[in-house]
This record gives sequence, structure tokens and C-alpha cells, in this order.
Amino acid sequence: MIHFILGAVFGGTVGILTMALLVAEKRGGKYEDE
Repeated sequence: MIHFILGAVFGGTVGILTMALLVAEKRGGKYEDE
């Protein structure tokens, strides 16, 4: 059960970091266009 929770937390963290990187890239592209 503990391993399942750790896996869920780790997977969620990776997902959040991935989304943050994608958003940062999109914002960077907008700034470059300006």
C-alpha cells in the first residue's frame, strides 16, 4: 500500500513538473514572438 502511495505521489509530481515545463516553453515562445 505504501509503495502504491509513493508511486502515485511520484507520478503526480512528474506530471506537474512536465506541465510546468510545457507552460514555461509556451510562455517563452510568446515572449520571443513579442
